[in-house]
Amino acid sequence: MTKKWRAVLDEIGDQISGASRDAIRNIDRNEAKIASLETIEAQMQQAADNATFQLVSSLPAAADAKADVYYIVLNTTTNKYEEYKKDGASMAKVGFIGDAVYPTLLTGPVYALMAKDQENYDVYVPSERNWYEYDENGDPQYTASSDAHTWVPSYSAVSSESEGYSSANPKTSGWYESDGNDGYQLTNDEDTTTNSEKTYYTMSHSYIKDYYSVSSIYAEILPSSAGYADMNPKHLDWYEASGLTYVPTTDTAVVQDKKYFLYILGN
Repeated sequence: MTKKWRAVLDEIGDQISGASRDAIRNIDRNEAKIASLETIEAQMQQAADNATFQLVSSLPAAADAKADVYYIVLNTTTNKYEEYKKDGASMAKVGFIGDAVYPTLLTGPVYALMAKDQENYDVYVPSERNWYEYDENGDPQYTASSDAHTWVPSYSAVSSESEGYSSANPKTSGWYESDGNDGYQLTNDEDTTTNSEKTYYTMSHSYIKDYYSVSSIYAEILPSSAGYADMNPKHLDWYEASGLTYVPTTDTAVVQDKKYFLYILGN
């Protein structure tokens, strides 16, 4: 294919200056540059159209806004950039760009109830596992437990009418008897057969107390955090309680007296 600059020179002949000849020779090169710039411009426009965040001089109407784009606009009154996102038929303010990308939050511990049916619960030592006890009237309400057991003993009398009672060995059966002071003690070594003058007891574990551990997965977000009332819980990926679990909140504004939680596992 004949280059354009050569075709032009063939048409006008050789009676031109050297500068004109050089300019003509750059025709193809300049066209290539223009095409390249047009491609770059198109790519930049496409990137702007597909951007997750767009800086705009004025906020678009909700009907013209994209649902997956965050629009950033300068508030000339506060001199802060505000972030908006389409929310149905309106534009909802997400937060202030002038603030930290993720606000500094004050958090408190979340206390998780320990399941009594978990494996080895009967041998756990609450004081060694840093478990807590709850007192709704206490200050603070959660205090570190000093208990050596998760259980308290419960004693039940062995019926002398029960099968095998007459041939039972109280000592090897692990039975108890009264200690005479409203308590119980293991029967003595001499009781290898049942004594008709004694009442024997079996001991079992009763889990009458609840224990709690500090969650390593969630922390409670405290309302005393700076700017708390103006935050967007959904945008900040906060959670709320749903029964015994936590689910991402759908609130776009803080609901008064509602507790929110932050996922902290791995942070």
